[in-house]
Order: sequence, then structure tokens, then C-alpha cells
Amino acid sequence: MSESQSTAGVVPPQTPGQDACPTPLAWQDVIAGVQREASHYHFSSGNVNLEGVQLGEGPPLWFLGGFTGDWKQFSLLAWLLKDRFRCFLCDLEWRRNVPAPAQVPVDLAHLLQRANLGLPYNVFATSFGSLVALSLLNRPDMTCQAAILHAGFARRRYSLTERLLARLGTWSSQTIGEFGAWRRIQESNHRTWFPPIDPGRWEFLRDNLSQTPVKELSLRVRAAAATNLAPSLEQIRVPVQLVRTEGDGHRLKEAQDELAEHLPNVREETLHTSGHYAFVSHPHRVAKVVKAFLDDVGSGREM
Repeated sequence: MSESQSTAGVVPPQTPGQDACPTPLAWQDVIAGVQREASHYHFSSGNVNLEGVQLGEGPPLWFLGGFTGDWKQFSLLAWLLKDRFRCFLCDLEWRRNVPAPAQVPVDLAHLLQRANLGLPYNVFATSFGSLVALSLLNRPDMTCQAAILHAGFARRRYSLTERLLARLGTWSSQTIGEFGAWRRIQESNHRTWFPPIDPGRWEFLRDNLSQTPVKELSLRVRAAAATNLAPSLEQIRVPVQLVRTEGDGHRLKEAQDELAEHLPNVREETLHTSGHYAFVSHPHRVAKVVKAFLDDVGSGREM
């Protein structure tokens, strides 16, 4: 990571109707602040470990990550929300003796109940985390009040080649960052959305994602491939906010269209010029969506 720049958050020139730029975040200072102020936690249930940090005061807000990266990628967004919510940034992992999960980890329900002591909570989930969140929302014993799904989907279709690679990857001891092709693809697909004046913010995310063990990624892919929550979407009554971005690909667009069509209590927000990792490249804009939605849920105006 670059330490030569101390500020970030500069966004492209405003387009008509775009909000004024907020005060830039000095992301290095935010990371240091999270490490200084947050407290660590660890819970285990069945074959699932849940660990990370909690930060701030207020109603619980859980952050569920995607296929790659760890809880630190949510640091900037949580920093902007910590005055309103008790933010739980978490890593969800299968214990190392789990060879191939048949579905998303259902043991997470018990972990969240223990961590929240039965209190109502909200969820911000991205990518694979959205699949985990949706698996929780239809449970009658859960106390989730609302969910924000970024890059969400209820099912993920994989080719035979992708499934084979995921099976082989289960036994790997490498990280995805050790593969040069992976780094080139990430640079090509995502770097252009980040503030050019501060390359350090992109490098922070890239380095965070690159440390993901291939084994862990493979387990998540195999779990996603084995899970189809589409038939149960219409039974979910919890308010859901979909967050779309211009960085979403064709398959993800179709998946989010499915959520928008079948979730009975849903609304959408599209963030322009933000890229796929909007909660890192433009956290102020994502925080604004989260606050507005949860304010409406709290006042009964979510639809």
C-alpha cells in the first residue's frame, strides 16, 4: 500500500443531479482508527467460525462479505456509520475439516442470535454475503429488521469448468494473489472506478482481496453453486434495499433483476460512476443509502 498520499475520496466531475462531493476520507487514518477503537469478537457454532470487530453505538448492523477479502474492506463504510449503529464487521469461515459445504452456512443463524442477545439487527451484505443474508431472512426465529444487499443474488450458475476448478481449489494452500492472472483481471475490471489522485485506496482493496486463501474461495463458490434461494424469495417479508452499480456484469444484473421482481418488500438504488466495490471507492454515497433506508424502515416508510 502507498503511504505517500494521506487523503482520498475524490470522485469524477459531477453529472447532472449528482450530490456535492463530501469531505474526503483519509483512508489510512480510518484504518488506524478502526484498529484503535474496535473490539474483537469470536463465535463458533457447528462447522462455522464467525470473528471480526465491532465498532460504534446503536442498533446492531452486521456486514457480511463477498467471495474474497476480509472484514477490513468494510472499514471506511463502518467508520461513516459508527455514530448511528453498532457495526459488526465479520469474517465467516468454515472450520478447516470441512471438505465441501452443501449450502450456505445455516449455523450462522445461531451465531447471530448469540451475538445480538436476541435484539433486532440489520444486515449489509455484498456478493456471497447476500446469499447468506437471504438464507437468514426467511427464518421465523430471526430478528432481522432490514437488509441492504449490494451486488446481491439468490442463486449463482456456474459452468462445469468453474465447478471443477472450485473442487480442485478446495485442496490448495495458496492465496489468490499468488496468481498473476487474477491481479491483472482485478486491475482491468475495478481500478478505473477508484479516485485516481489516491492510488493507495485501490491498493488497499487489492491487497485485502489478494490475501484470500484459494481454499476459502473454493468453499464459498461450491456453497453458492449448491444453494438456490429463488423459490423462497416471495416469502421474505423483511424490507430489502438493493444497491446496484455500473460495475455490475451481465450475470449479476440478471440476478438482481430476479431479486427486484420477486422480493415483496424491496426498493432499488443505482450508484453511477462508483464501480463494483462502491463501499470502498465511494463509501460516503453508500452510507447515505444505508442511513436513508434504515431511517425509513424505522419510521415505517420503507416502501
